[in-house]
Amino acid sequence: MHLQTLLVALLFTASSSYVLNLPSRPFSTRAVTSLRDAQVSDIAEPSPLIDLQTFLKLADVVESGGQAKVIIQAGEVFVNRQVETRRAKKLFEGDMVAVNELDEVLNVAEYVKAKGYVYTKKDKKEKKDKVKKAVDDEFKGEFRSEEWREARKKKKYEKKAEKGKEKGTLRMWRFDSERSNATQYDEDKLAQIQAKVMEREAYRQSRKYDEADDVRVYLEMDYSVQVDDDSRIWYFEES
Repeated sequence: MHLQTLLVALLFTASSSYVLNLPSRPFSTRAVTSLRDAQVSDIAEPSPLIDLQTFLKLADVVESGGQAKVIIQAGEVFVNRQVETRRAKKLFEGDMVAVNELDEVLNVAEYVKAKGYVYTKKDKKEKKDKVKKAVDDEFKGEFRSEEWREARKKKKYEKKAEKGKEKGTLRMWRFDSERSNATQYDEDKLAQIQAKVMEREAYRQSRKYDEADDVRVYLEMDYSVQVDDDSRIWYFEES
């Protein structure tokens, strides 16, 4: 009996010693950090509804981006009662916009929903790569050389002129009878001159200034016609 008691006591002492002599382990924060990161990632960041400049056009406050730029940089636009001078300021759900000239406060979310506008994030790098690829494909390594500049300038002018012709955006000229010193006007002659004047205008918009000057000289020598490029009128000035 005494022997059994002695063995139990020895076993109990050995077990206690083993537990007490276990090496201490520092408390690990890895699990806590992972849990915190998981909780943060679960909270989605709010997506912007629209930028400020686009919103002003969407709400019919301005007619163009140029007008929006002027009033924003002049400090006339307020976002949530704070002056906002950044045109690309992102607007979110709950934001309110006010303009000095307006009495009402504009609810961003309501206007965006009513107009059916969908915000698209612009990838500047993608746009830059796209432009570079287009230039490389078109000019085959002549990027930024003098030949490239001349070719690109010519192509730009030709494209602009062609676009103007397609849309019929040639600036109109008119005959000014008050500045003319001629006494009689023939309708057929006036129509011929008007056609030549518009031909000259087409050359000017296409940046073909030599051809435009030739038409001007022709009008002056053959018809005694003077042109005023500032006011876009033409008139007779007979000697």
